[in-house]
Amino acid sequence: MLKNLSRVAAPLVLLMALCLSGCAKQLTPEEYAKGDPGPYPQNYQELVKSAMAGVLKDPYSAQYSFMGSPTKRYYSQSILLGGGVTFGWGGFFMINAKNSFGAYVGARKYAYLIRNGAVVMCQDAAGMRTE
Repeated sequence: MLKNLSRVAAPLVLLMALCLSGCAKQLTPEEYAKGDPGPYPQNYQELVKSAMAGVLKDPYSAQYSFMGSPTKRYYSQSILLGGGVTFGWGGFFMINAKNSFGAYVGARKYAYLIRNGAVVMCQDAAGMRTE
């Protein structure tokens, strides 16, 4: 009986952990209004390009297209990672860069968040909203 229970319980626990890992805190309007994003980054494009340079195979070939200026935003970690909220200045950009074979891979959308002159989050934003 216990063997059968463990066969069912293990996948169920794994499924619950995966579901919780995607949960991020949604802020109330009051919490959002109180959040301090820090100073506005005038050099946001250079900061993002510098952060991406360490990830790209050929950073000098990268073609960037920023989607507007940064606005006040926040990044919410999953509950399994502590669930913290970080405020900053962020937005979206498109990047097209070369792969190991020297061919451009096509433009991909990324989200970024800058706080106190440093990029604190930069991730693929394929399914994220641009507003």
